[in-house]
Amino acid sequence: MPTAFQQELITLAYRLADLCALAASAVGQATRALLEADQLAAGQVLEQAAAMTALGSACEEQASALLALHAPDPVGLRVVVVAIHTGADITRMGDLCREIANQVRDNSGVLVPVEMHPVFTRLGRHAVVTAHELQTILPEPDIAHYAELDAAAGEIEAAVREVRAWAGGREWTLGTRTGIDVVVLAGLFGRFGTLAMTAGRRIDHLLSGLETYPAVQLGPR
Repeated sequence: MPTAFQQELITLAYRLADLCALAASAVGQATRALLEADQLAAGQVLEQAAAMTALGSACEEQASALLALHAPDPVGLRVVVVAIHTGADITRMGDLCREIANQVRDNSGVLVPVEMHPVFTRLGRHAVVTAHELQTILPEPDIAHYAELDAAAGEIEAAVREVRAWAGGREWTLGTRTGIDVVVLAGLFGRFGTLAMTAGRRIDHLLSGLETYPAVQLGPR
């Protein structure tokens, strides 16, 4: 039967998964706000990002309480520290969605030219996938989901490179300011994917070293 400490870890894993669900929703909504210059959608993203900040703080407080109340052994301590870092990474993913939304709110016109809508649609779609895959991994780690997360993150990186090459190419005719804007915006999606991938790999590395201590992990395995 799981100890109180282990039960708290499982609860924390599911709260972190809820944080990922918010991140997936926020980045999907941010993509829509960006491509449609939708101020209402941008406002909703800001609300979701605020909710992520609050939930991220609650997860950090729960993890800190685990350390204070249970004085875990070195392996348990490692698990809690990974949970803290993971929560911080997911919260930063929400901050990136906030940055996209703020860009939309600060500009009355369209930030992304119509010609670049397909690549930004891909950026948004794959960003949603990374958040959903991390959401699944947290309570129930599975190698297939790590592969899906890495693949989606790789697609984001490829799309970011495409945007940079396009904006920096000789055939770019939309002006320096627009070129800078699209590169910066693509970079925000790139950082979102990198954070999700980093969190997933951190969890994989953690669990691969816990074979002798299978009861303590971020979720059932």
